[in-house]
Amino acid sequence: VLVLAQRAQQCGATRRISSVSCFLLVPARRAWVGGATRSLELLRVVWFLVPARRAELS
Repeated sequence: VLVLAQRAQQCGATRRISSVSCFLLVPARRAWVGGATRSLELLRVVWFLVPARRAELS
């Protein structure tokens, strides 16, 4: 019985840790996705501007 109580307690602690880590990971993931999105937008702008600039200069 004592072993089962200890395992249940550990399981409860694991759930609390995983829920806390989930709350921490969601904003981090959003920040990463936002940063990646901005980087891709910048890359897209450069990708279209460089050929346009070369065509202007030719």
